[in-house]
Amino acid sequence: MESSSHKVMVPTLPLVERIFAAKNNPGSFNKKSKLYMTSEEFTDVFGKQLYIIGRGAFAVVQLTDQNFAIKQFIPDGCTNGINFSALLEISILKYLDHPNILPIYGVNFYLNKCVFSFAMPLAQKSLENEMVKHFNLYRRKLVMYQILRGLAYCHSKLIWHLDIKPANILKFDNNEYKLADFGLSEIYAINNKVYSVDIMTPSYRAPEVLMGDKYYTETVDVWSAGVILLELIIGKNLFRVTTREKEREMYNIIDVIGSPNIDNVWPKFEELRSKQSKSFNRELPRLRQNTLVERLEKFTNDQNEMSILQQMVIWPNKREKAINLLNHQYFDEVRVLIEGEFPAEPIIQSRCGKLMLQQQIKIETSKLHGKNSVFRITTFSWILQITKKHNMQMRTLFLTYLLYDMYLSNVDSIPIHKEQLIILAAFSIAAKLTDDSIFSTSELSYISEYTTEQIVNMGLTILITLDFNIIFPTCADFSDYMMSDTTPETVQKLMYNLMAVIMTNSDWVFELDQHEIAQSAINIVSQLYQLTKTECFHQLKGGRSLSLEEIVEYLNDHTKHDLINMVLSDIKKVL
Repeated sequence: MESSSHKVMVPTLPLVERIFAAKNNPGSFNKKSKLYMTSEEFTDVFGKQLYIIGRGAFAVVQLTDQNFAIKQFIPDGCTNGINFSALLEISILKYLDHPNILPIYGVNFYLNKCVFSFAMPLAQKSLENEMVKHFNLYRRKLVMYQILRGLAYCHSKLIWHLDIKPANILKFDNNEYKLADFGLSEIYAINNKVYSVDIMTPSYRAPEVLMGDKYYTETVDVWSAGVILLELIIGKNLFRVTTREKEREMYNIIDVIGSPNIDNVWPKFEELRSKQSKSFNRELPRLRQNTLVERLEKFTNDQNEMSILQQMVIWPNKREKAINLLNHQYFDEVRVLIEGEFPAEPIIQSRCGKLMLQQQIKIETSKLHGKNSVFRITTFSWILQITKKHNMQMRTLFLTYLLYDMYLSNVDSIPIHKEQLIILAAFSIAAKLTDDSIFSTSELSYISEYTTEQIVNMGLTILITLDFNIIFPTCADFSDYMMSDTTPETVQKLMYNLMAVIMTNSDWVFELDQHEIAQSAINIVSQLYQLTKTECFHQLKGGRSLSLEEIVEYLNDHTKHDLINMVLSDIKKVL
């Protein structure tokens, strides 16, 4: 075993042994030890930083004299609090645990600069650096199976990567490849929900994202992986452009896979096209046929390779999911070898409600918040008003609430005058992870009695106490996930929306723990579904179908309606 020449602090020694044992086999590292280290511990374990070996938009990667890689995030000032990209990536890497996902070894935070750094194993090279060589058919299968395996695992955990490209695929010993750089990722992502289109590197960006479709799915990652395979076969990226003009990118895509309006291949295309500028539409080629196979025949005669590419580099409604592609005949030659060489648990699709209940049951609910329930209700009602006023997501509210409870369950006592500080810090973390409307720490300081430094310090304390275990499903995720499983026409979807409105308009919610809210949500849906046939509910609808917007507006104006009180009363009896 390789050992450090530096003096190692005693509390860190067990972690040091595991880290150095894992240097030659990064997939063997387990995450049971605490991630956070002081600056002295961090340097003692991972060595002194020597020079920069990689640079991105939000961070630099440096080599250390102990042959580790340190990713240091570029500071944006303490005014904005803890860096968003750092918080997102560290928490995701802590949450995910798979041979084809980059492991994280330790975390340090330089308080005076508000800079996060984390240590990771040193890769041989990125796939981007390796692509200067020719990849034969067998090597292409080795690489692509591991990329799709990593994506299938991420998607099963409701994490969408959203920046798959050769530079973010790292190669280690024994031809092991790992996904890295989760700085643009979505957590607890589900279909039928609005997402930002400011994602992905242009040459690997899916066509639906280029067209401004905010209701994309996890298969945008599959498109990017397909472009990588195409690049490995042909030796260049067919969609690469010298500018960031999406018109040219879209032109190149249609030139390869054909026009989406031929035979109505992608019905949503015309709707999205109508929202584009005249110059954008003028640039698009007219009625092109799919030439993908024709282009491939010059470089490969493997029919399975052509088949799998046609399921990846295709319009979104025809594109296959990563988990299904792993069973494609294309990988028959390498599947057993990779699964044996880099073993992992079977990939099972996570159900949001089940995940939430399992995780919540593990947390021993502290009795601390019960001692001051009036303060608790008042404070969270205040946070609720902030989220509503600034059109923030309900996930921000419920994640704030969850982080607060989780922190309290891990400490023995806190001064009463610090409860608001804890909630503010938890809100700052939740907003950064969840919302586009991100409050700066200075803004939170302005609306409270605490300084920016106090809020940043408290946020760091929460993260260290929870060891960056902050990727948890909340009540909002549960509601969204259930609604995504139904069509807009069904009564169930109306009921789930109604449930969410009731939950976020009722102070009693803040008296419960998240798993109790989840159970109450199930009860609400069940009882409201039964009430759809009653005279009371027909009166509420006014004898016609009510839109979701009308339901929301109605409940905002009638939170004391007999129907709601009746349901809530029954639920309180159950609890």
